[in-house]
Amino acid sequence: MNDFLKEYLQKNDIERENIWKNVTEYEQIKRGFSESMESIIQAGRANLYNYANQNEEEYVILTYICRLEVFHDNYKHVVEKFFQALPYGSFEGMMGRCELFIRLLSDKFAAFYHTYDCLDEDVIIEFFGNLDLGEFQTLIESADTYGIDFFYKKYKHIFFEAIQAAIFAYMEDVQADDYYGDYDMDDLFKHNMRYNGYYEELDKESVTDIVCDFIKEDVEREVSEMVGKLPQDILNRIRISKDDINIERLDVEGYIEGCLEPSEPEYDHHERDYDYGIAGELDVLDCIFK
Repeated sequence: MNDFLKEYLQKNDIERENIWKNVTEYEQIKRGFSESMESIIQAGRANLYNYANQNEEEYVILTYICRLEVFHDNYKHVVEKFFQALPYGSFEGMMGRCELFIRLLSDKFAAFYHTYDCLDEDVIIEFFGNLDLGEFQTLIESADTYGIDFFYKKYKHIFFEAIQAAIFAYMEDVQADDYYGDYDMDDLFKHNMRYNGYYEELDKESVTDIVCDFIKEDVEREVSEMVGKLPQDILNRIRISKDDINIERLDVEGYIEGCLEPSEPEYDHHERDYDYGIAGELDVLDCIFK
């Protein structure tokens, strides 16, 4: 809402009330043309508005009821719909599907919304199979926070296969650019100079090997931390090895070449061009023809 309209509505209670009564879209709520979403949620009226799609409706309403701990009969069907598909969604400021999944299974929500009765085995199996490693991390950490561990037992084999596949996918798609800034390239160059019989030159192959190994070690540690809160029996079975990590060697070689390129001197446009004068010109000529 622009400042002029906001100020106008603040001064005109009747006009403001009239606009609020005629709001039908969630987008209007976001833009401030109604009472706050918190008030609407708590009053059990959030399901009466139009959203961009069903996905947005579920994510918005469920995020608010989780954050505000709202227990209202009007939202039971929204909870049921969410568990019927556990759809992926990404909406600014809203919780993700893994966080919603765990939060709605925690004691208070399970007791009121009967969320365990909404669980469908086929949906859960597909849900696990579609998660990437970042989502698994959210799921694991949320489960640890709220003490939800039924799926580790009931779906242990399926869960293990899904998270192992997500780990391999993560390690196969490493972006080396994300890690270069952690390494002291000048120090690496300094310690990898080799005498070739005439002079010292940089052993680029060794530097490339070292940087690739550094990245692999970092990714291995990163993945281990991401799944670190899993039950120990699952951790014991999971394979996390830098041997499985794919680094595009050509990308690393390109980065090293870029580090070796001399940086172009910055020209100070405010600096006055040097006036050599006659003496200066003679000095320059002497230098050229010596």
